[in-house]
Amino acid sequence: MCTYLAKRGATYYFRRAISAELRPAFNGAAEFMRSLKTKDRETAKALLPGHTIETNQLLRDARARLAHAAPERAAQRVDPVRAAAERAEFEAMLEGRERGASSLPCGLAPMKS
Repeated sequence: MCTYLAKRGATYYFRRAISAELRPAFNGAAEFMRSLKTKDRETAKALLPGHTIETNQLLRDARARLAHAAPERAAQRVDPVRAAAERAEFEAMLEGRERGASSLPCGLAPMKS
């Protein structure tokens, strides 16, 4: 059995799944699907190793890019404790405005419209 060999109509294709965690690197694609441009099974089987090597490299590169981006994404994640503190501070500022207290530094009054 040829793992990455698929047939659509009379034409053979190279077909390989992309794991869910790597799909963002391939614009959400779920698989590689390339025509081998042949109707002969033996010719198609001979073409598989080249496409397998190519997609192995693409997947390896995608893993490296995503691993490199992971620390950046982690830094962008919201800390729930900090978010709650910032929200409480914001709500206190709004309450102060409703009571007429200035929320601006140095006791400056807000501009009147």
